[in-house]
Amino acid sequence: MNTLCLRRLEIFVAVVECGGFSAAARKLYMSQPSVSNQVRRLEASLQTTLIDRSGARIRLTAKGETFMSYAQRLMPLAEEALTAVRMTVPSSEPRLRVATTNDAASFLVPAVLARLTARIPGLRWDIHTGGMEQVTQQLIDGVVGMALLDGEPNAPGLVIEPILSERLVLVVGSGHPLADRQATAEDLTTERLLLRESGSVTRHLQNAALRRWKIQPVDKGEAWGNEALKLAVSAGLGATLMSWHCVAQEVGDGRLALVDLIPPPPSHPIVMAHLLGRKFSGVEEAFAQLLFDLKE
Repeated sequence: MNTLCLRRLEIFVAVVECGGFSAAARKLYMSQPSVSNQVRRLEASLQTTLIDRSGARIRLTAKGETFMSYAQRLMPLAEEALTAVRMTVPSSEPRLRVATTNDAASFLVPAVLARLTARIPGLRWDIHTGGMEQVTQQLIDGVVGMALLDGEPNAPGLVIEPILSERLVLVVGSGHPLADRQATAEDLTTERLLLRESGSVTRHLQNAALRRWKIQPVDKGEAWGNEALKLAVSAGLGATLMSWHCVAQEVGDGRLALVDLIPPPPSHPIVMAHLLGRKFSGVEEAFAQLLFDLKE
């Protein structure tokens, strides 16, 4: 069964499960006529009628009910087969070269890469890290084939695909008075707020949050790099705003504590970027598929 037939099968199942063509169209982000047309083509290929459209609501014909029972079992197996094909990479493929910003995105890449190397033993890889401008330039220059970034780069000729919505959180040391408590954004004006160095993605997000809240802390400090910033907060030198994935491990083991901030800091996207028109290698295709799995 080719990809087109699988797509028609998916549309048919959606129509039945959603109870109609319009509802299925909304779920699949298609137009209602396109959904109807694809189901009719499926019926034509099978030379039978699967859906009775004569009433106010759709009903499966007897043959449609039989086909639906098989379709529901076939779809998961077909998706598994497609995923397996995508993940099969010849041993002669070049190594994977991926870049990431020095923020939340850098914490996601190793986990995804670990899953990929488990499926492709002996895979060679390089991870380049840097600021937004540096990583974007590496993409444009062809140093790396793909990149994971905190926020969308402002550069022409790139394809940007959202992966996750990342949230900022306010963190303090475990012994801080605000640890595991609720606070308002205005409370930050009386706290020593530690910030990342100027030019970093995190500093940009921190400044954007402060502008949104229209506050200006009277006592601020600066730390270069996420690790230095977390160590300073853990030592009780102040509070900071950081991406959740950057501090999840430290919060989990008790080195840092969350503050329930009202209103909450804004979220930002983590995106995958690659050059427009550039075809992925097999390794890159497999890595991208694992990134897209994070959406689910």
